[in-house]
Amino acid sequence: NMDEFIKNWLNYIGFQHLVNKFEEGEINKTVLMILTELMLKDLIPKIVQRAKFINELEKLKILSSAP
Repeated sequence: NMDEFIKNWLNYIGFQHLVNKFEEGEINKTVLMILTELMLKDLIPKIVQRAKFINELEKLKILSSAP
């Protein structure tokens, strides 16, 4: 069962096309927070898309670490 947080977040940032890949990769919120650019190369081959994703992920990390 896919992590609802991941599904909702991917939809929110406009990357809903990655839902299946994240599900196949069993990527949950914990794994999401430690993904590296190298790990993302397989999931998001296009540099422009990967850069946008990394930017959104950085924003999420900042929000998640706020008290």
